Amino acid sequence: KYILMNLHLTGSPEVDGYRATCTIMAEDGSHPPVVGVSPEASPSLQRRCRDMGFSDVMRSPITAGKVCALNELYS
Repeated sequence: KYILMNLHLTGSPEVDGYRATCTIMAEDGSHPPVVGVSPEASPSLQRRCRDMGFSDVMRSPITAGKVCALNELYS
């Protein structure tokens, strides 16, 4: 069980993937792993996400192979 979080949510200027993840982590101390999804996965973005508590960051687009790897990692 894990959460795939789009870091660049559109449609709401008040909430993005970073804020949504912070809210999830603040509400429950035993949240599932959160994997950030972004078109870029630079070392600085990965570091920022890990510092915020993300378990991992993956580059979009999401493929079946990436989902299978996550399922194995977090099952």
